[in-house]
Amino acid sequence: MTYYKTKFQKKAKNFEFSAESYVLSEEIRSQYKKIKDKFFISISALKNYKSPKKISISSLIDTVDYMKEIISFYEDSDRYISILMTEVFKSNKIETLEKKRELYLLLNKLFKIFFIFDIERHRNILLFHNFSLLKILLHNENPRKRFTDNDILRLTSFAALSQPMAHLFLSYFTSDTLEILHPTILTKRGTLHISPKRKEFLYLICCILCKQPSMAYAFIFFAGLFNRFFHSRHFDNYVEEKDIQKQAYYTGILEMK
Repeated sequence: MTYYKTKFQKKAKNFEFSAESYVLSEEIRSQYKKIKDKFFISISALKNYKSPKKISISSLIDTVDYMKEIISFYEDSDRYISILMTEVFKSNKIETLEKKRELYLLLNKLFKIFFIFDIERHRNILLFHNFSLLKILLHNENPRKRFTDNDILRLTSFAALSQPMAHLFLSYFTSDTLEILHPTILTKRGTLHISPKRKEFLYLICCILCKQPSMAYAFIFFAGLFNRFFHSRHFDNYVEEKDIQKQAYYTGILEMK
C-alpha cells in the first residue's frame, strides 16, 4: 500500500471535527438556499409533466419551458461547485480540515440534492422523450420561430447526461491521465487539476468521510471522485455497507466518461 494511504487511514481513525468550526460566508449560505429552491422546482417539473394525448409541435412545445427550469438548477449548481471546491482545497492541512465541519455538512446536503435529482431524472424520462419527439417534428421547421438553435443544443446536451449532477461534479476535475468531458455549450468554466498533493488530500477527505455517518452523500461523491480518477479498494468496502441505491449510484460514477 502507498505510504500516504496507510498514514491517512491511521489519522482518520482518531479524527474529530473541531467544536470551533469556521463560519460559512453569507454568500455560500444564501446560494445554497437558492439552489435548494431551484431543486424543488426541477423535481416538480420532472414529476408533474404530463404527456399530451395528441403528439404535435404545439402540444410538445411546453417541454422546452420545463427543460429550461431544470437546466437553471444545473447551471447554478455548476457555479456553486466552483465556489465550494475552492473552499475544500484552499488548504491541505489536517488542522484546517478539522475546522470545516459546517462546510462538509453543507456539501453533504448539496450532494443529497444532486443524488435525489439524478434518481428522479432517471425515473421520469417522459419529459426528455417528448423533447426528443419535438426536435424530430421541428426538423422541417425553422426553430428560430420559437427558440434559438443555442436553446436546442443546450437542452439536447443536458438531456444526454444520465447522471447530470454527478457528471457535473466529476467534470470539474482533471488529472494527468483523465478528463471527464463536459459539454461547453452548457457552461464554460475552468477545471481543478488533481495534483499529487491534492490527490493525497482527497484521499484523506475520503478516509474521514467514510467514518462520518452524517456525511454519507459527501462520502459517495468524494470516494467516487477518487476512485474514478485513481483507485482504492478501501473505499469500495465502505460503499458496500451502504444501501443498494447508493451502491448503484456510486457504480455509475465509476463508469462515467
